[in-house]
Amino acid sequence: HGIEGKPADALLSVLGSSIKGFSALGFKALFVDIKNTLDHVIAQYQSSSYKNIWPELDYITQLNDQTTIDHLHTLLNAKLITVQAKAILLSAPNLKNPDAGIASSYWIGRIRAITNGGIVTSPSLYIGAWLNLCSQKKQIPTAFIAKKTPVHMFDESSNEIGLTNIYNCVCDEEGHNGKQYILSGGIWYEIELNFIKETNRVITKILTSQFPIDKWDGIDDEGIYNKKCCDTNNRLLCMDAKNIHYGGGQSKFEFCDIWDPHNNIIYFVKNITSSSQFSHLAEQIRRTVELLFSSDQHFRDELIKKINTHHKTANTTWLKQRSTPGSIKLCMVSMGKHYNSFPFFAKCSLAKLIKELGTNGHELEYFQA
Repeated sequence: HGIEGKPADALLSVLGSSIKGFSALGFKALFVDIKNTLDHVIAQYQSSSYKNIWPELDYITQLNDQTTIDHLHTLLNAKLITVQAKAILLSAPNLKNPDAGIASSYWIGRIRAITNGGIVTSPSLYIGAWLNLCSQKKQIPTAFIAKKTPVHMFDESSNEIGLTNIYNCVCDEEGHNGKQYILSGGIWYEIELNFIKETNRVITKILTSQFPIDKWDGIDDEGIYNKKCCDTNNRLLCMDAKNIHYGGGQSKFEFCDIWDPHNNIIYFVKNITSSSQFSHLAEQIRRTVELLFSSDQHFRDELIKKINTHHKTANTTWLKQRSTPGSIKLCMVSMGKHYNSFPFFAKCSLAKLIKELGTNGHELEYFQA
């Protein structure tokens, strides 16, 4: 789960003026303050305050028993040579460099000669691509081979920003001796079965949207897909990349990806290939709900200006006052994947989002593009 922003005022002397990162956090602090900074960091590591926000973490523990891990590898290897392998999801782990950003395309295997047009990367990671590579090399797909197969990660400008391997991308769930385990980011975790059942029960509450948009062709990136949906359906207005500068730090905020003013629906579109990407989607939905239904009119006024700039004929009168919860439909659009195929930690985030929105009178709908 990536964060970027300004520490609380009380922590400015400890963590500096900004903080940013994913699994590793980067911040700037004066060396003369390093003792206070380290004291604060140690206190955070020892704190159990996370339970107020993420109590689910208490149900997931890292597995360190090598005998059990070896047996789980045996189960994984057996799955990789059957048709079940096609159901395994690949999800690139978070980059430890806090400035790298999120990968938008990938290349599996060793990069050889690059043509003048550059290499043709894939917008998503699919297990089938690796299985085909193994077949070409006459290799039997195993956990060992997965650890030896590189995965190159690129940003939106096709610059390589990270390198990992297939094993670190495999999301697999296995049962053994009545217990449930999950492989994520190259680490096996043991998960309480009741927690898995409860998570799956919550996410099945999500409603299927009655106003579907176009299906994804499996090739276009998110921006192109959003534009095509709006070009082929005159009821839809594209809000993708129509950023609003809002807040004390003038942060850039995207209201939604697609807006249907006729049916009062706002769509949030994402190609979910990792739990971190779903976290970003969930935060966008949370932030939109928070600002759109706030008692403070300022954000809605800024949104009116942005809509008038890009969609001059759109009706914005509904934004001139605070809407009641539930009056605007919220629809999560997953490009290509059903939520049942999300990584488990993405399912946890989805369940949490459904609960939060429901508590405040909102209902999240779903559409698989």
